[in-house]
Amino acid sequence: MPQDLNTSRETKMANKATSKALTALISSNYEFDTATFEVKVVHSRDLKKAQTERIVSLFEENMFELLKDSSLGWNPKEKHKELFHPLSRYFIIQDDQKNIVAFVMFRFEHENDENLLYIYEIQVWSSIQSKGLGKRLMTDVELVAKHYSMEKVMLTVLQKNSRACSFYESLGFTMDSSSPDSGDTVAEDTSENPAIDYKILSKVVPID
Repeated sequence: MPQDLNTSRETKMANKATSKALTALISSNYEFDTATFEVKVVHSRDLKKAQTERIVSLFEENMFELLKDSSLGWNPKEKHKELFHPLSRYFIIQDDQKNIVAFVMFRFEHENDENLLYIYEIQVWSSIQSKGLGKRLMTDVELVAKHYSMEKVMLTVLQKNSRACSFYESLGFTMDSSSPDSGDTVAEDTSENPAIDYKILSKVVPID
């Protein structure tokens, strides 16, 4: 994941943006199957305890089986630090009972002289998957990236998560040059150095 944060004017400005300013860039509601969902963008520091618990629960529900035997591993303590890092932002999708049914966790970052909106997680509650919610979320993520002059939207995905891979590819994401398997060789599979089982995808943010 990118590490050298806040090293360009664009990322500095983006990281100073208020939740109100970010929320103003997107639709306040999504409508699917006669249901209306509230949408907003929040800083990790502004999440309430019940919201953080729901985010962790949703992540675990969707990702435990995929991650437990992967090279990325299952480390709840480290994941909690990542999810609620001070620079983490969230697209929060709530139903009419104020329950979080989907979220995107992202950060504005800078790596290799590129301004990035890096998506760390996009999770949708299983009962409302395949209804177009994920696609709508990604569209709004790109709007935010464009507004703040990010050059790419990037993310990491497990290769065995074929459903997610197909979803991102359908949206125009391709293998990024920073992906460990972007070349012709893949790491040798040993107990000390497990085979690379994830890839980094990116999508160039268009400039008008």
